[in-house]
Amino acid sequence: MAIDHILLRCHFSSASLSLLTLILETVNSPVMRQSFPSCVFHRHELMEKSEYMCECAQLTEVYDLFCQQAKQVDAFASVDLGPNVNPTSLALHESISMTASHADYDSLTRCHILETLTEDQVAFFWEHAVMFAAEHILNSFHVSLRRGKAVMGVFITRNAVADFSVGLITQGTWRDQRLQEAVSQFSGPHTLNKVYAELPLCAAYRTANVRLWWEPRVERVTPHRVMPPVKVILEQQQQEQVDKTQLCGYTAVNVFLCRPAASKLCGTTRKLLNGADGGVAGKAVIPAAEKRNGEINLKAAAFSIDDSHGAARCREQAPWQRSVVLHFDDLFVLEEGEHLVGVEVERLPSYKAFIPALYGHLAPFLVVAHENA
Repeated sequence: MAIDHILLRCHFSSASLSLLTLILETVNSPVMRQSFPSCVFHRHELMEKSEYMCECAQLTEVYDLFCQQAKQVDAFASVDLGPNVNPTSLALHESISMTASHADYDSLTRCHILETLTEDQVAFFWEHAVMFAAEHILNSFHVSLRRGKAVMGVFITRNAVADFSVGLITQGTWRDQRLQEAVSQFSGPHTLNKVYAELPLCAAYRTANVRLWWEPRVERVTPHRVMPPVKVILEQQQQEQVDKTQLCGYTAVNVFLCRPAASKLCGTTRKLLNGADGGVAGKAVIPAAEKRNGEINLKAAAFSIDDSHGAARCREQAPWQRSVVLHFDDLFVLEEGEHLVGVEVERLPSYKAFIPALYGHLAPFLVVAHENA
């Protein structure tokens, strides 16, 4: 209902009218609407992959997904009615997840799994699990941000033709009474096969880590003068070979100033990781020695990134360890005093609920007025 229509039907003083108008406009503003939680569905063709499917802001929208699938089955799938979240649509070893839009993977993210569900059993239980989690997620706006919510989502995996597993994703310690109650309500009369276990989705990419160091220089750091280059080293163990130029699940590296507030960090403060969605395509380079030998050992092949943004060098090492090195060589600050520079490795949106954020910082350093100070 439009704000003007509401106001015309009521009688208010001018002061009350102004206040009510402000409240209604604030609630209906895009910023306020974005602050409400929603349920985000992802499809995982493999455990290591995550692809956005759709987003539901209301419980009725989540329920409609299952109603649409029923209609599609009745119509012999002649009409595409949108994203298919039906368990029978899953290929072997494929998964579907539904997580909160604010879900952010950390060390307290765990799952509780019911396994060996048949095709007949899983149809009802999966719908129950999704609606149960959606109700928790969409009602989380009314819970204090400090306490947060225990339920972060659910997922389903097809392990065999007639063998499914459904899991509840939570965030918190097992001592949290809210978490225990949620797990009990989720499982109902069933006995869970795994409780407080590691989330299997994208687990292989949680081995990534970040290291930072200065390139050696003798001169001191002064305002408005380019600092010694900062080297950011990202490493990730992988179980199998994937896109040779990609650090899986992550998209960019941001360098930022933590302190002091009066200063500013200038220069190139963001670089894309090649091979990530939205990144710049990389170029694989095979060492000349291996070309002469006529053999290419993929596990030890070296790859360099060559693009207009000067993004990164990437090297594969046995067994499937990928290292990405980025040089930030044009940074400078504007003020004197002690400075602290931090680094964030930015995740792809579709992986935020499944892999951790990576942060690091350089040791604090002093910026002086001139080199001889």
